[in-house]
This record gives sequence, structure tokens and C-alpha cells, in this order.
Amino acid sequence: MRIVRHGNRLKILGFGCEVHGCLASLALEEGYRVAAVSERIRVCEGYLREMFLRDLGVTPKRWMREERLGVARKRLDQGADLREVAAELGFATPGNLTREFRTLVGMTPSAYLSRRIAKEPDEPGGSLTG
Repeated sequence: MRIVRHGNRLKILGFGCEVHGCLASLALEEGYRVAAVSERIRVCEGYLREMFLRDLGVTPKRWMREERLGVARKRLDQGADLREVAAELGFATPGNLTREFRTLVGMTPSAYLSRRIAKEPDEPGGSLTG
């Protein structure tokens, strides 16, 4: 089995056929749990770890943490509520999402959104001088 890039998606291929067409959606469906993903594609966790290290250079747990936070960022960017995002992504509490976000992104979700909003260009026609 191999993990391969296909456009902007990662696919799992095995013995000449597609095992799963989108690793990101598989991880989301399985709650970003390594054991559940390995069970779903019918490999042991050790082999899944070998695949990830060989093909992506990171452990499955690390990849899933980063993928999960990437999805959280997108949902927050879209205006979703922190509680809603935490529940969607399987965090026990919004505080757990905030802690994980701070660890991987280096700031809280609210600081991230404040910084992102501050960097956005003015809306067209929103300038007083134009």
C-alpha cells in the first residue's frame, strides 16, 4: 500500500487499486483516530505508521493532528462558532480545541481570527479616499 498525491488530495492505493480516494475525508469520518483509520483500510497500526513515514515523512498521529487543525482553521474562517467546530471535529470540549490550536498554531483561535481579520484588505469601495 502507498499514500499518493492526486491533485491536492492524498489517496491510499493498494496492489494496483484504490483503497480510499481521500485520506482527509477518511480521517474525518473516523474521528482522526489512528486505530479507526487503520482498521477501516484493514492494516495494522504499525504498517499504517510505516506507510505515513515512508510516503509523507510524518507519523499518522502527527498528520491527523495537523489535518484536524487545518479543518478547524477553515471552519473558523467561514464564521463557524468555536463550540460547533469542536463538536464537529470530535474534541471533547471547546477548551481542548483551543489548547490544541495554541500548541500547533501558536495562538488561540480568537487571536488567530483577530489577526486574520486585521490582515484582510478593505472591501471594494470601502475606502474613504477612493
